[in-house]
Amino acid sequence: GGVGKTTVAAALGLAAAQHGLRTIVCELDARERLHSLFNVSTRGFEEVELWEVLRISTWREIPADVLLMREGDEESGFGIVIEGEVEVSVEDRVICRLGAGEVVGEMAYLNPDEPRRSASIVTLTPIVYLDVNYSALALATEECFQRFQKKLVATAVRRLAAADHNLASL
Repeated sequence: GGVGKTTVAAALGLAAAQHGLRTIVCELDARERLHSLFNVSTRGFEEVELWEVLRISTWREIPADVLLMREGDEESGFGIVIEGEVEVSVEDRVICRLGAGEVVGEMAYLNPDEPRRSASIVTLTPIVYLDVNYSALALATEECFQRFQKKLVATAVRRLAAADHNLASL
């Protein structure tokens, strides 16, 4: 360590970006970061698919108090909170807080006939966010696409079951 590999990689990435190429520079620990996705449940994702996730996504660092998604907006992308915490609200009422490994925006993605945001998402803390583009995911390998579909449906079902329990306790 300490010989400048990260600096050289960053300089090469910057040079490529300045020439109009889409670039991503990641350290070798990116795989561990990907394993933290979906609450450390990337079970079923092969290593090559984890790298594909990096390829089709954008890593973003977002400060606290930023509106990430607005209820009612017509969008179909989704993302994963890597670090930090967000607040989810519906009709200006807070319904939950989500942290590292949680998916946001899956409802609009899973409803292509009416891809409207069903909730607003605001960052409570600075977050690291993996932004998954709908169009890019459509171009992913079939295996990667299917694994995402299963994970997103499972997330939606888990959250709907929790909402049912919350309603039943009212």
